[in-house]
Amino acid sequence: MNSLMQSPVDPQIVFFLGTEGVHWYTEDCGKTIRALDTGREIRSFQFHPTKRDWVLASAFTECDEESKKPCKRSQELYLSQDLGKSWSFLTDYVIQFSWYLCNMTKLLYLSLFLNTLGPLSIRASLRLFLRKEL
Repeated sequence: MNSLMQSPVDPQIVFFLGTEGVHWYTEDCGKTIRALDTGREIRSFQFHPTKRDWVLASAFTECDEESKKPCKRSQELYLSQDLGKSWSFLTDYVIQFSWYLCNMTKLLYLSLFLNTLGPLSIRASLRLFLRKEL
């Protein structure tokens, strides 16, 4: 186990971040622990500050060792709205990310972002959460 994270919304929820893409979580403060097989090692993880089942997680891109094509490793950002049972890809080339409360009413995703073509930039977006698939 690499680390553990407790939900700020529901203290009964704890994520145990493991290695080799296998992680665990509990919704009852450890009475029941379930495996969460993401297939990837989670690099960074954050609970949403007000929504119980929402989490952000980042993982590095995977390179196919047998491929002859060059592979650039970058950090990808994912959103789960069901405590990690399913994930939606948000963006790649992420360096840093966080939830952000704006005007005490709307939550925004804020990312320190490095794209493949240029310099470092900061992005704040509400649109990521308005997409139909999310």
